[in-house]
Amino acid sequence: MTPAEAKRSAIVSTSKQIQKEELLKEALKVGNAGDNKAAVTLLTKAITLDPKYWRAYFHRGYFQDENHCLAAIEDNSTVIASNSYLVPYAYFNRAVDYSRLGRDKESIADYSKVIALQPKNSSAYSARGAGKYLSGDYQGAIKDFSTAIKLAPGNPADYCSRGDARTQLKEFDAAMVDYNQAIELAPKDGHALQCRADRFQEMGCLEKALMDLNRAVKLDPHCASSYSQRAKVYSIQGNTRQAIADYTQAVSLDPTDADSFCSRGREWERIGNKTAALADYNRASEADMHNAFGFNERADLLHEDHKPLAALDEYTKGLSRDPKRFDCRGGRGWERLLLHDYKGALADFETLISDYPRLTSGYNGCAYTHHLMGDDKSALAYYDKAIKLDPQHVCSYQQRADVLSNLGLKEQAQKDLKKAISLNPDSIKDSYSHLGVWTGIDAIDIAFGDINKVALNARQYIRQTLSGK
Repeated sequence: MTPAEAKRSAIVSTSKQIQKEELLKEALKVGNAGDNKAAVTLLTKAITLDPKYWRAYFHRGYFQDENHCLAAIEDNSTVIASNSYLVPYAYFNRAVDYSRLGRDKESIADYSKVIALQPKNSSAYSARGAGKYLSGDYQGAIKDFSTAIKLAPGNPADYCSRGDARTQLKEFDAAMVDYNQAIELAPKDGHALQCRADRFQEMGCLEKALMDLNRAVKLDPHCASSYSQRAKVYSIQGNTRQAIADYTQAVSLDPTDADSFCSRGREWERIGNKTAALADYNRASEADMHNAFGFNERADLLHEDHKPLAALDEYTKGLSRDPKRFDCRGGRGWERLLLHDYKGALADFETLISDYPRLTSGYNGCAYTHHLMGDDKSALAYYDKAIKLDPQHVCSYQQRADVLSNLGLKEQAQKDLKKAISLNPDSIKDSYSHLGVWTGIDAIDIAFGDINKVALNARQYIRQTLSGK
């Protein structure tokens, strides 16, 4: 290369360096102003100028929106492979995108790599704790939130998150301590008040929950979630009018809040306004095109109107949006049973068990389907699993009694009906249809005599039914 050629090459190189730096500078400016699409375009131009411009890859990955998580993951993976100083930050950002895609294991693994590189990064512990919480590892989440608090004791969000994890483990007193600490650190933090209100609600302290939520609304009158949470408390209290008013305020502040549309629809149902309820369920399905809000509720209304085919169609539409939507999956299974599609029902209930192995309804559905198909031995096995998961599941005891009776195990069947009624004395009226289990009028006294909660008039109701009076 001649001296003149070398000079021209240096000028071109300097020009590219200046161009890419200017492109990065402009990208950060427009991206931070909210125009992510323009930022991504500018950064792509910078990368074209220099395919090893790691900062451009890093920021392009950051500015990719939620619909382009895979592209963001690819950009951050490129940065990670570069071994530049940006590696721990790229791991963090990639973890966020894995989480958005529901790939929790990969997300947690990336946060762990951040922690290995930056052991005093409190944000990484907080984020990994959130990932563990979502995956059901509540003890692990508590450990990570505790480490984050130790590293940065002034962050109220970590106390709230640890309180949530402790609540899941039924460590209610410790959870309340965390929520109180969060509020002490940030008395004007509406989120901390919402967390404590949620705990008060679970404890049945509804007035205290309302006090916290009223404070949250006053602190930020434009926070939709404060209104929707307060509406739930009003609903529990039976104050339908006020619940509807708060849900209305919530959806006016956040028209994409599909859950509040659904909840308001259920309130309309409570007062018999099915037209308004259906309108809200329609709005719910339109408000969030990525979830199954509204479909399950519409299907329930159609079921009540004895329209199983139309209900089945709504459940199927819901599942097309969210294949793991458990209420749509279970609802479709039961609708298929009504239509005598036992094979289809069994497929839905088995999928429900696969997706949610700790949910009783899948096992109960499989059991009842096998019972209708005449396979009581398989039905019994599924009822056993359902009751093992939830020893308080009245319906499973009632239905298992039928199966045990069919298998000639009368004594065990009687025990199941007794257990069902001891758990819920009101279920005696439902249980009378299972009374083929009993061997005569006298057996009723023997079966129910040791259940003090069963009212005398309920026993007379059964006697009159059996005697035909």
